Amino acid sequence: MEKLLKVSEFSALSGISRQLLIYYDNQGILHPKHVGQENGYRYYSYHQLTNASVIVSLRQAGMS
Repeated sequence: MEKLLKVSEFSALSGISRQLLIYYDNQGILHPKHVGQENGYRYYSYHQLTNASVIVSLRQAGMS
């Protein structure tokens, strides 16, 4: 089973703020790999860092 990252850990590695990750989830841009049933916590995989990197690059290029 792969290790999943808490939203704060993923935020630190991706450079995307915790609040923006939650916004991206709500908007359907970048969903977490898993959401805890009992606590609602979001968990991301290391593989999703690639998608996060693309999002950061697009934002730096001026795309909304």
